[in-house]
Amino acid sequence: MNSPVTELDLSIEGMTCASCVRRVEKALAAVPGVGNASVNLATERAHIAWNGEVADPTADPLLAAVAKAGYAAHVIEDPRRQAEQLNAQREAEARRLQGRFWTALALALPVFLLEMGGHVFPPLHGWIDATIGMQNSWILQAVLTTILLAGPGRHFFLLGLPALWRRAPDMNSLVALGAGSAWAYSLVATLLPDALPAGTGAVYFEAAAVIVTLILLGRMLEARAKGRTGAAIARLAALQPRNARVLRTATSTPSTPAALADTPVDLPIADVRAGDIVLVRPGEKIPVDGEVIDGGSYVDESMITGEPVPVEKAPGAAVTGGTLNTTGALTVRVTHTGADTALARIAQLVEQAQGARLPIQALVDRVTYYFVPAILLTALLTFAAWMAWGPAPALPLALVHAVAVLIVACPCAMGLATPMSIMVGTGRAAELGVLFRQGTALQTLRDVDVVAFDKTGTLTIGKPSLTDMQLAPASSHDDVRGYDASPGYDASPGHDAMPDHGRLSDHGGLSDRGEQDRRNDVLALTAAVQSASEHPIAVAMLAAAREAGLTLPPVQDFQALTGAGVRGTVQGHKLVLGSAALMRQEGVDIAALASTAETWAKEGKTPIHVAIDGQAAALMAVSDPIKPGAAAAIEALHAAGVRTAMITGDDRRTAQAVARELGIDEVHAETLPADKQRVIAGMQAGARASKTEPGDGLVPGAGPVTGAGPVTGAGPFTKAGQAHSARGHTAASAQSRKVAFVGDGINDAPALAAADVGIAIGTGTDVAIDAADVVLMAGDPQGVPRAIGVSHATLANIRQNLFWAFAYNVALIPLAAGVLQPLGGPALSPIFAAAAMALSSVFVVGNALRLKRYGARAGSGTGADAGSGTGADAGSGTGIQQTTGASGHQPHGAARKQA
Repeated sequence: MNSPVTELDLSIEGMTCASCVRRVEKALAAVPGVGNASVNLATERAHIAWNGEVADPTADPLLAAVAKAGYAAHVIEDPRRQAEQLNAQREAEARRLQGRFWTALALALPVFLLEMGGHVFPPLHGWIDATIGMQNSWILQAVLTTILLAGPGRHFFLLGLPALWRRAPDMNSLVALGAGSAWAYSLVATLLPDALPAGTGAVYFEAAAVIVTLILLGRMLEARAKGRTGAAIARLAALQPRNARVLRTATSTPSTPAALADTPVDLPIADVRAGDIVLVRPGEKIPVDGEVIDGGSYVDESMITGEPVPVEKAPGAAVTGGTLNTTGALTVRVTHTGADTALARIAQLVEQAQGARLPIQALVDRVTYYFVPAILLTALLTFAAWMAWGPAPALPLALVHAVAVLIVACPCAMGLATPMSIMVGTGRAAELGVLFRQGTALQTLRDVDVVAFDKTGTLTIGKPSLTDMQLAPASSHDDVRGYDASPGYDASPGHDAMPDHGRLSDHGGLSDRGEQDRRNDVLALTAAVQSASEHPIAVAMLAAAREAGLTLPPVQDFQALTGAGVRGTVQGHKLVLGSAALMRQEGVDIAALASTAETWAKEGKTPIHVAIDGQAAALMAVSDPIKPGAAAAIEALHAAGVRTAMITGDDRRTAQAVARELGIDEVHAETLPADKQRVIAGMQAGARASKTEPGDGLVPGAGPVTGAGPVTGAGPFTKAGQAHSARGHTAASAQSRKVAFVGDGINDAPALAAADVGIAIGTGTDVAIDAADVVLMAGDPQGVPRAIGVSHATLANIRQNLFWAFAYNVALIPLAAGVLQPLGGPALSPIFAAAAMALSSVFVVGNALRLKRYGARAGSGTGADAGSGTGADAGSGTGIQQTTGASGHQPHGAARKQA
């Protein structure tokens, strides 16, 4: 039996171009037991997955393989410290390159002046010839250039020549061949002039010296720019406090959390363990994930969720490491430390997304695989062509053009084009509260045609309250007797009292007591059944019962009816709570309550029927306010040309009321969790109904969805029609569509997995988050258009980088080869070729850094621009940086049906 697959991350040093990536991947893949090896140039990391063929695999053979390929590697022991380590490496590399550049410049400048100064200041040439002589000038240039190549430029030869011998040439090989050829030819012309044909004894020391100097300048600038690309991870790492004030005594227990404890001790965060008791003073960052066991305060969680309003914390509340305690002292029991904390998981998600390889990169990989060998062949052909057909003396011209071809080619720009944009784009997304769990979603999200939302907890706040209650008309049922709830139902906020719409006058023991008492009895029985459920509707009913001071009897035989309601037995009475469809299925006559249910549903409330012992007892309504940013999110999606839909298990009339208020295009109501997958499949297949007003087009069937294709007329696939043409939507024939689904609950997990892109609300369940491709850290639906905007901007930025990388090489390589020179056109000298090559990769990195400005200016579009634009809701972003959220409040909304 094979061992389980083990994964490992390595930090790789010394990679400069896409060829380096291929070489390291090839070396790692050749290690026995490695199932997959993926290397990222931008993050300088390798991710290795063992295939289980080798028992107890170790990192030693991997490190040896990387070293044999010519690079340094080490195991990433602590993923939380990887960002700091990478930044430290890049800072050190930038300092090394800076030192090499200034040394090279000091050596190259006199070489350039000795050889080329006369072209700028003609008397200088005569002065050199008269004082030290041309031969001595060449010898001095040879000495200075040799020191330069052996000193600050030795890196190109130490890496490039071995790679050439291994038949795996890279950019270092091209520089080494180009600069080395110019140096060697010039050295022969200086020391052994008779070895060359007559008239060919020119020297090109300045070309070799300036080539290396300019390329070092480019790499120094590139290293500095790269240091800015990891800013998002660095900010996340900076949120984690270094120390915690810990109590580790026998008296630090839940019952006596701090009163009898010894003096607290400051410990490094690495020494804190789950179960420890931590003290947090006002104004301090909370160092760990934990549970408050004593004290009370307001905690600023904006750096994690982006929500600007501090959250109240009392005993029993969960707190997150990295958040800021503002007003009071807290005593916290540690629940998670190290890599298990929310902050560490967020950082890990961002790192994984930054290291993703998108489908668009496949073409780049194929081109770069053959690029350097093709350049070597092109340089050889250029040399041969000028030797065969060039004017006399042909040798110097052939050498100059061949060296220019070697130097101007830049595989580095192509290798950085995609990963650098991904790294900056996903980092900026994290700052805006959008985490890409799957890097491929960054590309898929750009092509999304439809965004489907769950309702409760996604479009609504997710905290419904009981707002209305109507007792059923008189019936002959008289079995409910002998139960006396505690007095007085106190109406929920915003209502003077429960409306008195009906009587339960003939319900035996209930009928001969007061009307309010009968209401309390029904509420108590209902809440008793719901006490076994964690659904938001159950929470609302339990809250109403607690507010009324009711005593709840125990429930037996509880059963949750997915997508329909619940049933249970309380003191011998069989209760069923749920939808009208469930009542019909149970044979309960609810005709007398239908009109009230219709009215409440159209107000955006969710009607809940209550049946006791097979007869209608009451109708209740719960309301869940719409989130403040929901309407703006829908509007932004429409402005971006994206169609919207709602898929919910709630009553169809309630769903339509919410959809109408928000302007949602399609509604699929009364769907079971399993049916959501089929609804999404129908959307992906392009199923649409006739054009109607938003939110008005659904007539759901009572039965289950059958088949995976479009259904019209009487099933949950029946949709509202197109959005208004003013929103940019037009009636289209059925065609395949990309669908994103946004949800937060356990019952949303299948739909999240079935959609082309699953987007989970970060305040939702872990199951939903694990099934999603994208996580919105805050509960704000505006994160959806923000994520789509980041996707558009990042992919546009990648296309720009790729266009530049390919167009640069396509345009300048022929120019360097001198193909236009016989026609009187320009030619590219090796020095200008080196300058162009050095700046090409700097351009790619600089262009990628423009994504850091995404969302910085409010109201400038939805992010379909090249990376400097903003999201539809820019300025209200969420995430690492504290920002200001949207304001306002939508009064209506409803909770999803019992699931």
